[in-house]
Amino acid sequence: MLDQIIVVIVLAFIIFALVREYHRPGIILLTGLFVFMAGGIVDTREAVSGFSNQGVLIIALLFIISEGVRASGILKVFSDLFLPREKKKYSKLYFSILAPIGAISAILNNTPIVLIFAPLIKNWSERLKMDSRKFLMPLSFITILGGSLTIIGTSTNLLVHGLLLENNMDGLGFFETGRLGIFLFFAGLVYLVFFSRLLLRGSDTNDANRSQKLFFFEAIITEEFESIGSEYAILKGGIFKDINLAAVIRNGEYIQDYANLEIYKEDKLLLNTSLIMLESLRVIKGISLHKLEQAYNHHKNAKLESVEAIISGRFPGVGKRMNEIDFLNRYNSVVLAIYRNGDQIYQEVDHVRLKEGDTLLLLTDSNFVSSWNDSQIFYLLSSKGDIQFNIDRKKALLTYLLLAGLLAGAIVTTSFEVFKNTAFNPLLVTGMVMILMIWLKILPSQRYTKAVNWDILITIAASIGISYAIHNSGLSDTVANFILNHLMFLGPMGLLFILYLLTAIITEVVTNNAAAALVFPIALSISNLSGYDHRPFVIAICTAAACSFLSPIGYQTNMIVQSIGQYKYKDFGRLGFPLSLIVMIIAMLLIPKLWPF
Repeated sequence: MLDQIIVVIVLAFIIFALVREYHRPGIILLTGLFVFMAGGIVDTREAVSGFSNQGVLIIALLFIISEGVRASGILKVFSDLFLPREKKKYSKLYFSILAPIGAISAILNNTPIVLIFAPLIKNWSERLKMDSRKFLMPLSFITILGGSLTIIGTSTNLLVHGLLLENNMDGLGFFETGRLGIFLFFAGLVYLVFFSRLLLRGSDTNDANRSQKLFFFEAIITEEFESIGSEYAILKGGIFKDINLAAVIRNGEYIQDYANLEIYKEDKLLLNTSLIMLESLRVIKGISLHKLEQAYNHHKNAKLESVEAIISGRFPGVGKRMNEIDFLNRYNSVVLAIYRNGDQIYQEVDHVRLKEGDTLLLLTDSNFVSSWNDSQIFYLLSSKGDIQFNIDRKKALLTYLLLAGLLAGAIVTTSFEVFKNTAFNPLLVTGMVMILMIWLKILPSQRYTKAVNWDILITIAASIGISYAIHNSGLSDTVANFILNHLMFLGPMGLLFILYLLTAIITEVVTNNAAAALVFPIALSISNLSGYDHRPFVIAICTAAACSFLSPIGYQTNMIVQSIGQYKYKDFGRLGFPLSLIVMIIAMLLIPKLWPF
């Protein structure tokens, strides 16, 4: 009983720390795992089993393969084929974009797919004068649904596959989840094609150039200002005619009733303006635009441009204040504004503590994008035109053949009786594809370790160890007994729904992989105690954990598009809640038929 209490307390701490984002998920789950080791709840073999788990190793290989695909430029070639060159009906635009991207995500990890296509779609939509917010969230959702088609399409399926193998059970077949996933994919595609435009905020046209994007910027009044003592209402008719003033900051106090306020030395004006209008203030004496001047002086008054860059988990300044980072000398850029969860942070830029997913509005030279485009530090959005991809047609063709071979091998070994005794081994095939990519120089060998998202791997590996703790402590049996004693009258369908709902709730609070690992041992206990087959419960966990549409927290691709599209939490609920219901209804109807109890 003591072990169960310890497990409950540690799990509560893990969930609380994940929600509050005290550290990256891998560190938080690893902390919990070592506590369980110290308490003797898991032994060393169980604690480290996740790090040698087949599913975890496959995920690592897929990161490298995805980086090879990105480096080959093949996805840019595909995007040129399916991104329409002119405006059409929105339903046609959605279908021509989402259908092929969803299909691609069945054989590639969906995170790098979104990283590549999100900037392309944003630039494409702005070039056609459409609001990119109408397309970016559907992009994330369709990659999640496409990932449900195969075992390698999403890390959740691979995690559950690894957990099954750890428990000496048959793992998931390559296309096993696709038996349900094909229905989810097409239902979700139809929903996104016809409802994304209606439910997502943003105008149907976007005539504003990105350089006209409004942001908040502080301007300081100096003693050289000729109109010191003048009321703002008078200045508004002159030098501030086309400038929006959000507030006057005087002695640390934000003053928003400023119409008749007299402007004095050392007042800070919080301007809501575009970069072009901001530059027009440079010629006015007595208005200090420190950040702007800093950039121009550093670059010797060279031509500058604004660039949006999203901080990845590998950015070394995550958790630090901006003034602790020598951004100008390290990245040759000045940070004008910071956006988080769809809104600009109003406090002074230098005092902001940076978080993964923050969007930085940078003033920099034309070399920034080319210098950092291949890095794992920023997810970049170029200020002018598309992000540049180095496309090697030979490498693109070789990459296409390798991916086709991977898919063909899976189809042959799972579809023809003569090959079924040599069951498809995802680890072997993904490993061979990765090795060939390096030997064929599609991916430079010095970059293969940089392609791996180690935090995700540690999160998944630690989750497997935590799953052992839930089982070893008896907590999974206790929860299963409680459910069976009070809800057994609902029958297997009721139990399936409860597990699905429990997983879906947890995945929106923490992460998809952590949710699957936490609920998996409970599902096995329910199966063992009730006598029902475990397979339908396992498939329900895969589906509920992966199909996270209600928040940016539940799935990494949601967080990426939130940063790029500057979505608010309610935007995910508006488009994601109906889709979650559709997926749940289809899953509840089909899982018992496809995997009988």
